[in-house]
Amino acid sequence: MSVEANRRLIIDPDALGTSLIILVLDLFGPEVFDWEPEVIADELKAYAGAPVPQANLDTIQAIATLLESDRFFNDPRTFNYVANALSKDGPVLFTVFDPATPEEMSWAVSEAIIHSPLGPEETMETRFSTDVQQFIAAVLLSDGFVSAPPPLDFVKIERPESEVSITRDDPIMFESMWRLQQTNREVIGDYVRERISRLRDQLASLSLNHGDIDKVTERLTAVLS
Repeated sequence: MSVEANRRLIIDPDALGTSLIILVLDLFGPEVFDWEPEVIADELKAYAGAPVPQANLDTIQAIATLLESDRFFNDPRTFNYVANALSKDGPVLFTVFDPATPEEMSWAVSEAIIHSPLGPEETMETRFSTDVQQFIAAVLLSDGFVSAPPPLDFVKIERPESEVSITRDDPIMFESMWRLQQTNREVIGDYVRERISRLRDQLASLSLNHGDIDKVTERLTAVLS
């Protein structure tokens, strides 16, 4: 673990939001949330000795949104933009609404709960607004899901009764749909697990001045296990 590893992480296009925000807070403190994005970009460039990928800057802003407000949990548009940014699967388009994929939404929910764990009396259903849950359900339904997979299984998908009847009465169609559901769930599970593994590796590489990375890793394990 070294400062050089920190610098490499900042400019690594595969760096994830949690590892980036932990490093940024360690370097600059919580006042960084009061800085303009351009200032953050300049300070990180000076520290790393190279320009920071825009995707990394978008990811830092996405985690900052999670930490500073509840908009991710209450506003579908904010939820979608944060999911786009945290996935690192492409540019975040603020001028065009680009619906997040089920995989992107799953990872966004996973990272969000790391930074904003449920309270003693909270559930995922009460944490996320009805509007956000309906948005997630609509995306899942359009991608062929008949029930929401973990970690999105706090969402209820309502299929038209006509589709339910056709599937129920056709054994071949029912089996085909069941196999599709299993495949889709496996894809999402693999996607989230790969990012959990990557995040653990990135956290282990950090050299912090003010924090205990072991405690962060313990919390990650507790939340995502």
